[in-house]
Amino acid sequence: MPTSTVVTNLTYVPPLATTQQQVPFSNAENYVPHSVGVLDIPVGVAANTAIAVPFGTVSVADVVIIKNNGNQDLGLRINGIPTSPAILYQMPPGGVFAVTHPTAPGSGAITSVELDTTVTQATVVGTVDFYVFGAT
Repeated sequence: MPTSTVVTNLTYVPPLATTQQQVPFSNAENYVPHSVGVLDIPVGVAANTAIAVPFGTVSVADVVIIKNNGNQDLGLRINGIPTSPAILYQMPPGGVFAVTHPTAPGSGAITSVELDTTVTQATVVGTVDFYVFGAT
């Protein structure tokens, strides 16, 4: 079965140090099934509009990566928590939200992700890249 590897490298200079440290994180994940794509946020979409991230045939997500390419903050809700209009996390333009697990946890697995607009989408279409990997 094909696999996908999620790799994140963190480079930083620790306090009282002069050289950079690099910390790699990686998870190998079977990627069948998966849902990958781009969501458009059209001009004129009102504030507090909920936009579901498509999971396709993924019922339990082991990897969720969302990148806000738009020009407004987006609220994030996982598994419907918290209930609308409250949000769990606010992602600024250019922000990335990522959860990577080698397998789904025993409880509290991610089964849905929803984004909420925070202002009316003004003059240009906003986009969001999404990557969802997991099991059926």
